[in-house]
Amino acid sequence: MKRNSAKTVSVLLGCLFFLAGCAPAFPPEEGIPSKQEEPEIVLTGVPDGKEVSVYAEEVSSFLDASADEQRDILLAWGEETEVTQIRQYITFSWDSTQDPPYVLTFSRDARFENAFQVQSETDSITLGLFIPGETYYWKVTSASGVQSDAGSFIVEDKTARFLYVPGLDNVRDLGGWGTESGKRVKYGMIYRGTQLNGYQNGTLLKEAGKEVFALLGIRSEIDFRTPGVDDGGQNESAIGDAVQYLKAPFYAYTCIFPEFEQRAPFDRDFDERTPQAIRSVFEFLAEESNYPVYIHCNAGADRTGTIAFLINGLLGVSYKDLTTDFELTSFSGIGRRWRGDLYDAENLGFGVMQDDPDNYVAWGKMYDYMMTYYGTEEHTLSSAVRNYLTAACAVPQKTLDRVCELLTVQEGA
Repeated sequence: MKRNSAKTVSVLLGCLFFLAGCAPAFPPEEGIPSKQEEPEIVLTGVPDGKEVSVYAEEVSSFLDASADEQRDILLAWGEETEVTQIRQYITFSWDSTQDPPYVLTFSRDARFENAFQVQSETDSITLGLFIPGETYYWKVTSASGVQSDAGSFIVEDKTARFLYVPGLDNVRDLGGWGTESGKRVKYGMIYRGTQLNGYQNGTLLKEAGKEVFALLGIRSEIDFRTPGVDDGGQNESAIGDAVQYLKAPFYAYTCIFPEFEQRAPFDRDFDERTPQAIRSVFEFLAEESNYPVYIHCNAGADRTGTIAFLINGLLGVSYKDLTTDFELTSFSGIGRRWRGDLYDAENLGFGVMQDDPDNYVAWGKMYDYMMTYYGTEEHTLSSAVRNYLTAACAVPQKTLDRVCELLTVQEGA
């Protein structure tokens, strides 16, 4: 929206001389204050230098809650409640006397080094790609080159990083979580979310979404779907020709364990493709040049959630935090993903939320299998996951060490 500068009219009033010899009515020319011109672009919408709230109230409460409180939050929805899709937006706006298009420049450095830019045809834009806890600096430049003063804002920090990628749902960063060694998982390395190619009217990456991926610098796409079954025939990256594409199909949850065999209520067994698929994923993640990576299945929940469990579990993220991250899918509009059947744990058994022809969701049971069959004397999830990856999937220790090196950073660094 253009804003016209207000015109000012100066009215000079003569001085009444009460005493002979009083000072002249007009001050010397050099004493006249210089006229202050109003800025042509003024940043609005985001309070300068302040923390910006980016989490919806429901998500914020869930992230702050204990495990038992999280369970109560999920149960309070009721079985028929439709959960609104929630993303981590910030809307930027500005008043301007200038014509569009505008270029917004963002940086985590006050000197605007290592900056990124987005373009807007209007005087506002909504973006959802900022890292929790970070301070950003921003400015707006018009088509004619007129520039605003710089502003800054601090992104609210509750670890979880949701991203707004037009066309997609359930997109978030695997990073931010603390580990048992005092490190944290790096942001900006692995992103998880829904399918990109619109299989069976599913999510389809839009051109605006590709622009977001370009800003994130995505170099690779890993697809966990089965060729010819549920992948819509995708055999190259939907993000762009320059993006690497890895297909690593497998079934989720307890189907990754050789020990798993089930005959009721439905036949389910170990997926023999698992060792090759998971080994290829970790070998891929051991190459620094492949990052940042986008991983997905169709809903970005089950197979994607299983790989997220293995990656962040290996890095030393606690089971509580892994479960919180897993259950955040419930807020995305994709559908509920819970650690187990919260209504009646005896119905499907411990740690199973769903077991029917439509889907199999067994988060808690997967954890139970991991600790039962691959637990070590250290009694940590990270050691169990490492044992599983080496024993069941033949992933070399040096590969796992390299993944840990690339994906973690010392807390506070």
